[in-house]
Amino acid sequence: MPIADRRTFLTGAAGLALCATIRAEEEKTLTVLFFGGTLPEVQTELEKLYRLKALKGGQVPGKKADGKETDNVAGLEQLATADLWIGSANKRTFPSDAQLEHFKKYLVAGKPFVGYRAASHVFENWLRADQEVFGAKYGGHHLLNKEKDDKFKIELTKGAADHPILKGLEPPKTLSGSYRYTELADDVTVLLKSGLPGDMMPHTWVRENVKTKGRAFYTRYDAKDLATNKTCREIFLRGIAWAIGPLVEKVERKG
Repeated sequence: MPIADRRTFLTGAAGLALCATIRAEEEKTLTVLFFGGTLPEVQTELEKLYRLKALKGGQVPGKKADGKETDNVAGLEQLATADLWIGSANKRTFPSDAQLEHFKKYLVAGKPFVGYRAASHVFENWLRADQEVFGAKYGGHHLLNKEKDDKFKIELTKGAADHPILKGLEPPKTLSGSYRYTELADDVTVLLKSGLPGDMMPHTWVRENVKTKGRAFYTRYDAKDLATNKTCREIFLRGIAWAIGPLVEKVERKG
């Protein structure tokens, strides 16, 4: 083989090898879209466990129509390459049709969701996200600021103590009360309930979607709980591991 041809061949082979290496590394990476909040403490813990690529999306200043903001969401197009959506929202969001379509395609593809606090009612122009994604109907605030009430409690449901998300843990009270959830889908398993005796509501649960075959984990704990309480954060991290399921074996683990 002439020297020039050999050099061309070697350069091409090196390029192919580099591309293969990059693809292999990408396949081992857990790509997460944090929507509506970055959860730095959670991200730090995930980086200890996996090769992690963190993407960001959420609310941006938008237009107003009839007193409501419209088209004020960005970043959902990144779901095309994401392995996991982790989200909530501090304010009401109104994604464009195109942005919302990225979210719906991700759902239909059977990919995992992890939600906290307002994730169940994240989109004002697609209120069925609560039932379609998390399998429960959001009905507004149930109890507010009851963490100061000695009667307010959080309790495990029957059998939940043996679930891998809660095993060996004693869940603390939430810092921000509870929501009202009804019409739970048959494929939902409630792990924690919170409220007052005789007036308890689902707080934390998992769902194995019978239609999409995807998994979802939801908890009423909020960003402050996850930032300041180690047990809340551990529950959340275990919820993530459960939601991504078999993908755990495909990404590079550390430690």
